[in-house]
Amino acid sequence: MNTIFLTLQRLLNQRELLDPAQRYVSIDDLSPATLLVYDPALAHALLKSDAVIPADLLGSSLEVSRTPAGAVPTIESFFSQTPLLNHGEVHREMRKHLMLRYRHVQALMESWLDSYSVQYFDSLEAGSAIRADALVSGYVNGLLRQMLACELECSVSQLPAFPDNLIFEFLPRFRDLKIREAELHAAVQSLYQLLGERNRPMDDVWVLLTLVIMGHQPLLSALLYGLTRHDGPHRHGALSNDDAELFFRAVAPVDVISRQVEREVCLEGVNFVPGQVLYVSPHLLHLHSDSLGLPGPPERSMTFGMGPHACPGRKISVLVTQAFFNHLAQASHVLVDTAGIRWTRELMLIHKEMT
Repeated sequence: MNTIFLTLQRLLNQRELLDPAQRYVSIDDLSPATLLVYDPALAHALLKSDAVIPADLLGSSLEVSRTPAGAVPTIESFFSQTPLLNHGEVHREMRKHLMLRYRHVQALMESWLDSYSVQYFDSLEAGSAIRADALVSGYVNGLLRQMLACELECSVSQLPAFPDNLIFEFLPRFRDLKIREAELHAAVQSLYQLLGERNRPMDDVWVLLTLVIMGHQPLLSALLYGLTRHDGPHRHGALSNDDAELFFRAVAPVDVISRQVEREVCLEGVNFVPGQVLYVSPHLLHLHSDSLGLPGPPERSMTFGMGPHACPGRKISVLVTQAFFNHLAQASHVLVDTAGIRWTRELMLIHKEMT
């Protein structure tokens, strides 16, 4: 595995290695150095700046795994077509369309989310404990498929399968990439057919994939972490919007926001040069700002990023979090087994089964 990734992973999991008096740390010996930024003011300025662009995570993964360019054409198309990973005018135009679809999805969701949640928890057997990861996975997978079915006005059974963990891994093995490539290609072709039957723009396929693929693992990790580590929010009654925002601030399921400097810029007194790679960790930022006595209001949570490339799924994530924990609190027959799960921070907050 690339030594940069190993160093980054170690720092994410061992906060004591970071000097709280500093604003960032170099994670390699290159020139310019790759930096992990954990000062809130500098991170805010960096993410808001138009001088930095999303880093090429796919290119990095292919390079590290020695996978030739063009070996996974559908995955590469997804990375080039999803608005979240573009920049400049192309990004602005694609994001406008993305946000229109997201708002439409959110409006539809508000009409069916409660009934879906009731039906899901009612379907669980009373008296026997269900593993926390199975509980959350079943809820999230079913919810995302229901979301797409409503958006496409089709039945859930008409939807294709989607590959898991397409993005949030440091080193996808080529064998796994080939499997995911085949799954993603089949899903794309199926979505094209559904869109064509409904006279919908074919480009909507990338919006729908962004919704499902970019949202799946962060949402799953956040809800599962809430069950196992975050003082069980389902035990405290209804979650308000502010409660949900504070929940995501504490959980921060996306550990790394990666950026690359496009042109020379000075931010908060720090000079950055073209080509320099920068990482921002919402988890570390929240811990660092808390240690400085500056936790800030919920809206200052960095979990969803900020600036032109902020995650568009914030409101949807809050709605789902409220529905999941509030309906779980009402499902007194559901017993949850939270044992045997440990956590590590990589690109994502990742759960692993204790052996």
